[in-house]
Amino acid sequence: MPCKNSWTDLETDIDLMIMDIIAKIQTPESIDKLNDILSSKFVHLRTAAKRKLSEIGVMSVRVLVKNLLREDPNLIIHSLNVLGDLGDSAAIPPIRKLLFNEPEDPNVRFAAYEALGRLPLEKNSYVLAAGLEDPVDNVRDAAIKAIDQNYNPVLAGGVRNLIRQGDASALNIAVTIINAQCENIFLDLIDEDYFKNSTIKYLSSKAHPAIRSFYARVLDKAGYPDLVKQLAIKKDEEGKGKLKVFAVDDSRMILNIYRAVLHNLGYEAQLFEFPASAIERLNIDTPNIVLTDLNMPDISGIELTRAIRKRFSKEALPVIMVTTQDEERDNKAALDAGINGIFKKPFSEGQIKNVLEQFLGKRA
Repeated sequence: MPCKNSWTDLETDIDLMIMDIIAKIQTPESIDKLNDILSSKFVHLRTAAKRKLSEIGVMSVRVLVKNLLREDPNLIIHSLNVLGDLGDSAAIPPIRKLLFNEPEDPNVRFAAYEALGRLPLEKNSYVLAAGLEDPVDNVRDAAIKAIDQNYNPVLAGGVRNLIRQGDASALNIAVTIINAQCENIFLDLIDEDYFKNSTIKYLSSKAHPAIRSFYARVLDKAGYPDLVKQLAIKKDEEGKGKLKVFAVDDSRMILNIYRAVLHNLGYEAQLFEFPASAIERLNIDTPNIVLTDLNMPDISGIELTRAIRKRFSKEALPVIMVTTQDEERDNKAALDAGINGIFKKPFSEGQIKNVLEQFLGKRA
């Protein structure tokens, strides 16, 4: 068996078989070895290690929370992803401490709030409120979604106070609540005049048709027929005459962000949580560009790109890797696979606009 220092150099299917054996042992030493592989420079090994640590369950929490004290943001992000999958409350204090220390990397903050949204916070939910004032849009999206999952009177009071200010920040929070499909917060605030007025205006004029339809159902079920009428839902003409973007990411939250951003920019978005679905869709539909995450279970962004390049050249179908990582080996592997460009998360609407215009040309 390879020594510990060689784990980051493993590349073959034999290495994955070795990981299977290690995962079945489930001793502290074997879990430590799997944890070492989270720092591998090979995406397929990192992905496999994350999956094995998730399958092992709460026994993995011990090593994963220690990773949160490290200075490697990529390792921290991978660890937070697995801790969110595990859903064990023992992870809450270390993640709360991580956020208290205000990590500089917004991807770390995003992953922390995303993980907390999947954990049983109960009395610790107040830690989420600070995320609403984060300077990065994506981080605020993660925080508001986590608040919706753990909504309680304390959080409700904090959100309501921010909304009542009626300023630009309040409007941004309202739009974030809508696009993240935060049903609990939405219904709690809908009787607030400012929130109601700005919300109905946004839903009826700017929101993605799928978001508009979602809230029409929510309002109808909650007994607001007059507000449903104000939404003025029309036949969806979303795809007519628009350039088409395939966005592939295993995070539903990121996909929701893509949907809102691409709609605002005038593109038609088709969203895929599973890369295999995107590959299948390419058999019957060709987009103008593909945006893909790097680290995804089962099929990585690099593997997805290789599959695309079997049918489409770089000129025929641009593929952009959108990732939290800035790893030289990952970047080289992505470029070798046929990626047109690499773009770092987190992203703003303006940054996505610039990337799409770079490869598709400016829109009229």
